[in-house]
Amino acid sequence: MFKPIPPTYSRHASAALARRGAALERLTTGKRVNRAADDAAGLGVATNLKTEGIGQRMALRNVSTAQSMISTAESGLEEIVHNLQRMRELAMASASETLDDDERAFLASEFSARIDEIDDTAARTQFDDTDLLAGAGIDVAFLINTSLSMSLEISALVSAVSAFESNFAAAGLDVSMSLSEINAGRDSLDGSVRRSSMGDGTFQTQLAGITTTFGLQDPYAAVLEATGLVDIVGDIDPDDVQFRIGAKERHIIFLGDDPRELDLVPGTETPASVGTALADAGFIVHAVIDPAVTSTYSPLVSATGGTTHNAGSVGQFISTALDSIATIITDRVGSSDPISVQAGTGSNTTDRIELGLPINATASGLGLTTQTIASTTDSWTALDAIDSALDIVNEARATLGAKSSRLDSTANRLVADAIPLASAESRIRDIDMAEAVSEQTMAQIAAEASVAALSQARGLAASSVTALLS
Repeated sequence: MFKPIPPTYSRHASAALARRGAALERLTTGKRVNRAADDAAGLGVATNLKTEGIGQRMALRNVSTAQSMISTAESGLEEIVHNLQRMRELAMASASETLDDDERAFLASEFSARIDEIDDTAARTQFDDTDLLAGAGIDVAFLINTSLSMSLEISALVSAVSAFESNFAAAGLDVSMSLSEINAGRDSLDGSVRRSSMGDGTFQTQLAGITTTFGLQDPYAAVLEATGLVDIVGDIDPDDVQFRIGAKERHIIFLGDDPRELDLVPGTETPASVGTALADAGFIVHAVIDPAVTSTYSPLVSATGGTTHNAGSVGQFISTALDSIATIITDRVGSSDPISVQAGTGSNTTDRIELGLPINATASGLGLTTQTIASTTDSWTALDAIDSALDIVNEARATLGAKSSRLDSTANRLVADAIPLASAESRIRDIDMAEAVSEQTMAQIAAEASVAALSQARGLAASSVTALLS
């Protein structure tokens, strides 16, 4: 009687062929674990190790980029030091009473140019569009109507300025403030530069020294002249506030309550046209005024993208208005947060290194904006200010040097850690070639033997069938 092929023959052959296929796959890929079925636990561990290795390679790249950023900042600071050293040389020459006023004026001219160059260098020192030495520079110019009716508003402003500055300090922003009074009957500040670093107290001193007097005003012409866009001839003559070269934004805060004008530029001076000129030059105007005259200034404010705020009839809302303006400016510019590099593979604070950037190396940040060498006394004061500025820069460079050394150490650690990490993954995932060849050979022999046995069994079955049919 005919007997079918035993199932064990087929199972043995299939198993042998599968074993040979798995052995050939390992030998071809060079990996012991190609899928979870090969080694579920081992695959999970190897995957985590590989992920860690990928993260470390990216961290190493981040560290290399950070080193380049620090080198860029260092180069800018070095140039600023050269300017400070030349300024100190000029101040020492000017401090000597052997010079006459004309000779001292020549020195003062270069001294002022060097201050501008410091601002320019700070503004130019960037890495991938990120400011390294200028921070988020903001210039805020206060243009104040000093008519008799403004005495209470000016007093309120004096009280509110410190809090106004604190808002920017909390956001880490570099802010420089200037002051210009607008009054046709008073021009005692004509020709003087009213600019101060945030928190140095000079602005508050200047503001507290303002006195009111009767005199009609021309707010539109005053804004144009104060910003240096147009030279207006007439009694109004406000001060040119000389905005910094490196300022990212230039804001004007107009404080007033009187819409009356002296038409100094007949036929050309309108709120809209002045607003367009200011907007084209990058100025933003905010009006802190009595609501009764809002319509007078709204075209100027709207054209520049500024805001209007209620000062109150006796200035009781000025503090609130300034807080609002500070918030608006900060939101526009963003906080100047410290720059850090992701030097580890996790999200912990220990995986990040702060670079000591950005550094406020502008003339304002170094306390030089009010310095001059127009006299021997000014020169002595300037020498002290320059020495303080050099201390600031030297401290910043020392910080960058320390951060650079730390990054070098981090890079060495990342490179050293990569070797054992790769070895650990390889031990789990990769094959032993000798063992794999041996396994593949045995699997091949077993597969061939199983196939031969299966073929022989099928041949016997076929001959039995033929005998029965014959």
